[in-house]
Amino acid sequence: MKKRTKINISILTPLFALLVLGGTYWYNKSSTPDEDNRATIAQSDTSLYKFIITHLMDKSGGIYTNLRSDLPKEPHLAKNHDMLLESTGLLLEYALLTNRRYLFDQQLHFITQHLQAAGGLLRWKYDGPRGEKAKTNASLDDLRVIRNLLNAHDKWGDESYQTYALLLGDALLKANRQGDLLVDYYDIPSKYRANQVTISYLDVPTMKRLAAFNPEWLAVKQASEALLTKAQMPSGLYMKTHDLKSNQWVPGEGKYNAIDSLIAAYHAAEAGISITPTINWLQQTWAKDRQLYAHYSEKGHSADQVESPAAYAIAARLAHKVNLHELEAELTARMQQFAVQDPNSEYVGGYVDLPTLQCYSFDNLQALLVQAERNASHEK
Repeated sequence: MKKRTKINISILTPLFALLVLGGTYWYNKSSTPDEDNRATIAQSDTSLYKFIITHLMDKSGGIYTNLRSDLPKEPHLAKNHDMLLESTGLLLEYALLTNRRYLFDQQLHFITQHLQAAGGLLRWKYDGPRGEKAKTNASLDDLRVIRNLLNAHDKWGDESYQTYALLLGDALLKANRQGDLLVDYYDIPSKYRANQVTISYLDVPTMKRLAAFNPEWLAVKQASEALLTKAQMPSGLYMKTHDLKSNQWVPGEGKYNAIDSLIAAYHAAEAGISITPTINWLQQTWAKDRQLYAHYSEKGHSADQVESPAAYAIAARLAHKVNLHELEAELTARMQQFAVQDPNSEYVGGYVDLPTLQCYSFDNLQALLVQAERNASHEK
């Protein structure tokens, strides 16, 4: 039997007391403020993984939003060494793809120490240097953690992953549900619920899984699926935000974020919703420009010439999902051109703009998932 540290139930919230009593506690050691919870690195690990652990991972186990720490703070935005639940969720996914259970549990440990709020909601951000915790959640981030916990239960057979996932799911449904949809965020102190739904937040497959345990999720899953389908424009891009008060789409500025549309299409593809217009747009855009840009017009024409490693990564993952492997390889090759190539650089493998040292966790983690998915498919 695996040796476990004795846990003082009295200091846990009721949520975690239930989790511990209901099944195996998945992290077998307590943490002290001085303990270093960074993941270990093996010689065989990729340069990108080594870069992330060495330069972006805090000793708490969280991932810095940016390599830099000197940028001006802005309300409601993540900058500098803020640590996001989004990043932790992406690392959970990577840990599953690469069968790194220690990394998975380490990221869960970070959640419980720094992002868990009373009642089961997860905070979207933690400012480690200041010790400040966000007062709101973000429904997509919560769903991503829930998805990975359910998949961890499937992979490793530990009931406590599923127990935790269902607790988080019930809390999310209670806090973020408005009618039959999940709104973007819930403010924990004020109990204020947002009035809008961002389309890329509609992780319908995870809602479907939760509906198997709690039938209240079924109506949310169906309404989300309908809205996700409706959001796709003839060009293949997606509307970004739906306002629940007016029951109208929020007017944009004549351009649409490629990453938002690609994430929405990825969720739709997983849910079995047709994304033929999106795939046609992606193939035609790539054939024409051999580049992807940050923003496009409603008709699918480029609205700027800004490129993002994350856009290439998510596009490559979408191509992988629908078995367009040649397109996947070409998009991946373009993405990799943005990584530091110099083997003598301390940042080799990372997606860093060397003149400014601007470096975003989202770019690096999405690129890491591209690597992991390709390797996992080659091993089958």
